[in-house]
Amino acid sequence: MSWGESMAFLSGLDTISELNNRFLKFDERAFKTKVDFTKVSVPLNVFRRALEMLSEQPGGFIALNGFGGKMSEISTDFTPFPHRKGTKLMFEYIIAWNQDEESKIGEFSEWLAKFYDYLEPFVSKEPRVGYVNHIDLDIGGIDWRNKSSTTNAVEIARNWGERYFSSNYERLVKAKTLIDPNNVFNHPQSIPPMMKFEEIYTSKEL
Repeated sequence: MSWGESMAFLSGLDTISELNNRFLKFDERAFKTKVDFTKVSVPLNVFRRALEMLSEQPGGFIALNGFGGKMSEISTDFTPFPHRKGTKLMFEYIIAWNQDEESKIGEFSEWLAKFYDYLEPFVSKEPRVGYVNHIDLDIGGIDWRNKSSTTNAVEIARNWGERYFSSNYERLVKAKTLIDPNNVFNHPQSIPPMMKFEEIYTSKEL
């Protein structure tokens, strides 16, 4: 199966040519996903057990993205995405379900958590990092409508901000403060601005 064919398959399409249809309507499946990165070689028996776990859950699948090559030559602070030098693989753990399976969401989430926990010894640690394109609300969030929950937002958001962006988080907070000091653009895990705009000038550079 080619890469294009695999993308069509994962999207629920019958043929790769359907990817050319810009008006294609996909099914109404929902899904939940978690992401890991590893800098160590994962033993073959771990993958064997992972395949066994996947066979137990038809709606679950895993995507492995190989790193290295040119990505390793780019510094971790060149862009907000820090997972570069030394990173071997990105793991995507996914569970998907149809509308008529909504009553099983708890069961699906439990399976995903079990799968995620199984890989813990072989992935990044302190912290266990993530990927911002796969927002993981299991590690927290901020309700921006509730003023009391936004107190000290920069420190609260550090929990996921440093997992997604590592040391780049501080620069992103400063950029957010300059560009969107009133936090007009937000979601539960968005980068928060500093509460006092003048604080940004305490640093010599972004």
